[in-house]
Amino acid sequence: GGDGSDADADADADGDGGLARLPVAVQTATLGRELLAEAFRLHEGVRAEALEITFGRIVSRSEASHAWVRFLQHVVEKCRLAKRLADVIVATDDQRIADALADICRVEMTREDHSSGTDRVAEVVQRCELGAVVNVQGDEPMIDPGVIDAVAARLDDSEMSTAAVPIRQPEDWGDPNAVKVVVNASGQALYFSRRTIPYLRDAAAAPGREQLAAFPFLKHLGIYGYRRETLLRLVECPVSPLEEAEKLEQLRALDNGIPIAVAVVDHDSVGIDTPENLEQVRKQFKTES
Repeated sequence: GGDGSDADADADADGDGGLARLPVAVQTATLGRELLAEAFRLHEGVRAEALEITFGRIVSRSEASHAWVRFLQHVVEKCRLAKRLADVIVATDDQRIADALADICRVEMTREDHSSGTDRVAEVVQRCELGAVVNVQGDEPMIDPGVIDAVAARLDDSEMSTAAVPIRQPEDWGDPNAVKVVVNASGQALYFSRRTIPYLRDAAAAPGREQLAAFPFLKHLGIYGYRRETLLRLVECPVSPLEEAEKLEQLRALDNGIPIAVAVVDHDSVGIDTPENLEQVRKQFKTES
């Protein structure tokens, strides 16, 4: 958490050169109409017909919005458990989310016209003069605090960072929604893809389970760390050809020569990208409670 004087003192002592403690921006998630309606239905039993939703923003009626706020509160609680963070900030353009979270963390309102969460976080970084940030998406309620710390730690010697976890299940190995990443010997990302990479030429005909035993495939986790100057430069770059082809925003950084350090962690995280993801999170919520 970032509400103690020790955190502020540590951050000041490190200055711009040492980033032992970092602020974290928690962006609000953007989900399509059907998935968000399903999220509320599964989590709170609220009828989907009670919702009014526009793409990318929650504009719900009745109690439906409380279900999503609970997800965001859970993300904030996870961030507060991370040890290398100086502050927890929610960046949102929705006043209802701001009102609901104002009592538990710092909230920064942003413009409504951002095309991505990265742009939203960049606005906060620029306005608040933050030296570095870890961007944890609001649809990652199961994010592990240790993963946040690992991503923050890679910023000590890198300008941008992220995380990956070894792939252990054949379902992830062949799933285009489970983004793969390959890294070099220094732990820097070489490429991200929705296809299974690398291609194992000598085992190409083998089933996924055998290929997983033959090579340490990595699944990318959607969490990023940025130094201030890198993030502000990145959002000024146009959408790159690789980014457009794969629909993966991190490829814009690689296309523009920005290296991405990858922290390989043990804890997988379930982002709410599909109804199946949502069901997993719902079960984990029940287990924790």
